[in-house]
Amino acid sequence: MRRALVFALLMVTLSDCAFVRLKSEVARINKAAWVLGVVEGDIEGDAPMFLVHLVGQKKRAIQRLLPTTPEFDLVVRLGEVNDVAAFQDLDGDLIYDPGEPCGFMAQLEGLESLGKKAVELPPLILDRKALLPVTLDLSHARSSPGGTVGEIVPLNDPRYEEDRVSEGMWTPFRATRRGDHGIHFLEPHQAGRLPVLFIHGINGSPRNFEKLIEHLDRTKYEPWVAYYPSGIRLPVLSQILAGLLIRLKESYDVPRIFIVAHSMGGLVARSALQQLAAKNQGALIAGLVTLDTPWGGHQSAATALEYVPEAVPSWIDMAPGSKFLKSLPEPRVSVPHHLFFGVGGRISRYDENNDGVVTIESQLVRWAQDQAKSLTGFDESHMGMLQSAEVEAKLWPILEAAR
Repeated sequence: MRRALVFALLMVTLSDCAFVRLKSEVARINKAAWVLGVVEGDIEGDAPMFLVHLVGQKKRAIQRLLPTTPEFDLVVRLGEVNDVAAFQDLDGDLIYDPGEPCGFMAQLEGLESLGKKAVELPPLILDRKALLPVTLDLSHARSSPGGTVGEIVPLNDPRYEEDRVSEGMWTPFRATRRGDHGIHFLEPHQAGRLPVLFIHGINGSPRNFEKLIEHLDRTKYEPWVAYYPSGIRLPVLSQILAGLLIRLKESYDVPRIFIVAHSMGGLVARSALQQLAAKNQGALIAGLVTLDTPWGGHQSAATALEYVPEAVPSWIDMAPGSKFLKSLPEPRVSVPHHLFFGVGGRISRYDENNDGVVTIESQLVRWAQDQAKSLTGFDESHMGMLQSAEVEAKLWPILEAAR
């Protein structure tokens, strides 16, 4: 069978130089931590807030936060003394002045390697009566990117270009530091509509859903898109996704969100649902539709792990029999799951059933069938599923029933 999945046979064509870069990336991932946090407390009006990551007295990263969505994420190096300071710039001079709400978190603890999990910090509390132990003058400093939540990003944004998407898989640490990732909006939030979150697969981007989003009824539904570096370990990505969904709920008072996930994105979504349930937030998700998801993994990932000099981290979780894949059946989740699978990839009568990328065997593992509310097959290829009128005809009634 022709393997069209991006990582399937690239181990043959990639240069030694590419694997040297990948090895360096993995080493950096193992020596870093991905830190997630939120600023709370004395937040006044619409004045901007700044989050500053300090190593010693040196400003390592600066992020401007919105009072409406005061979440932040940082990539920090293990083995360093990492401090975090935040303040609300009430007078707009880009300088912390006594009397402005501020907070300080010294010597971040409990950090673990980005190769294993993300680290969720306790809230960083702003207090107008507090004083920062450092001087912060940001008037000549350049803001450093971090993942964004609720930012309006059109589908033609440069961060969704193919080179940036590829960077997210082959150099995921660099992509993480760039800060393209997050849950993005396509238009301002409007209460009363059901948010529909689209989650792409490996080496994908929100642009993959352009046709589905174009045909979405905007009077009833609000399109959101998840964007992530697809080379990062899947347990980390799902943990971050769950945290972002909870923060969106709290920031925008959103009662429910529907998820539509393609390919590997379905694995990330399923794991995130388990984590939401563990935090008693399972009711946030109104439903899940997955398209062509490799619930049983992809053999090419296992082959790559065996033969390539260095593996993309997410391949570890995509290999059949991986610890991550074994964790997906249990615990079960109560969210209605509609499983769409494709069979339009056969190129000869002797070829096994597949969508051109994922085998039917992987798409229809027994536990996934047993736990799905519905199963629907389509004579479509892996990417053709996202362009199919037949898929839309099945999807829209499911969304309507979830409203």
